[in-house]
Amino acid sequence: MLLSSCLRLSRRSWRPLGPKAWPIGPQSCHVSKLRFLPASWSRMVSGHHDIKKYSVKSQAKENILTVPNGLCVFRIAATPYLAHLVLHNDLDYAFGLFALAGFTDLLDGWIARNFEGQASMLGSFLDPLADKILVATLYLSLTYVGLIPVELTSLVVSRDVLLVYAGLYIRYMGVTPPFTLKKYFDLSLPSAQVQPTMISKLNTMVQLGLVASAMIAPRFDMVDHPAFQGLCLLTATTTFASAVSYAFMKDTYRFSQRSYDHQFGKKLVAFIIFILFNVGFVSLMPKQPKAVDQESK
Repeated sequence: MLLSSCLRLSRRSWRPLGPKAWPIGPQSCHVSKLRFLPASWSRMVSGHHDIKKYSVKSQAKENILTVPNGLCVFRIAATPYLAHLVLHNDLDYAFGLFALAGFTDLLDGWIARNFEGQASMLGSFLDPLADKILVATLYLSLTYVGLIPVELTSLVVSRDVLLVYAGLYIRYMGVTPPFTLKKYFDLSLPSAQVQPTMISKLNTMVQLGLVASAMIAPRFDMVDHPAFQGLCLLTATTTFASAVSYAFMKDTYRFSQRSYDHQFGKKLVAFIIFILFNVGFVSLMPKQPKAVDQESK
């Protein structure tokens, strides 16, 4: 009698840990590994685990091993060799490799738009970053050999420095809390997407056009031609307008996990730094030393 009462009491007050009931069938072989707690304790513990399970959001990763991203990496890798060709006056070979790099720039955008799974948030940053590295390096090289004015190069490079700084800050703001360096440098975790403005697209075309013109201008003796000088002036105008558009236009960056706080003060400070860097760069930009004419001595 006493034994049957204890059994009835145990069936009412005790059950295995977890949301499921007693294991039935083949799973009963694991009964010996279960711990038994009072039913009220079991509900509290299992409920705690459920809350913890659904309160933590896992940030999904994206595929970064895509063809467009590979083409962007190719442009970045080809940039030092392009600069080497320019500095050694191999402008014909430099023009050919530059044309190939420009073709990959068009190709990666076409692939990302027309093939499923090829577009990525990393690509939205990597593509303009590859363009900035290519353009800035070639402008520095062409200025060093005296084919592009130093004032224009300072404007182009300072704009790119401003945008790289903005990209690092946007990456920091886009990391899902809590912030860690592992999350920051894990490129498979999407944070934000860049939305290029129309003036920035036009500026990229004009800048690349000036680079191509500077490479072929010596062959046709057009370095001092008014058309080439006018292209330099147009490039300066579009570069400055593009910097303004990125600094002050809305919806330039779109976060994947949060809304963007448009703070005019921070943008204005960054733009002032951009102007100061431009002024300082003009005064410090080195130039290629001119060869001394032996007959004039």
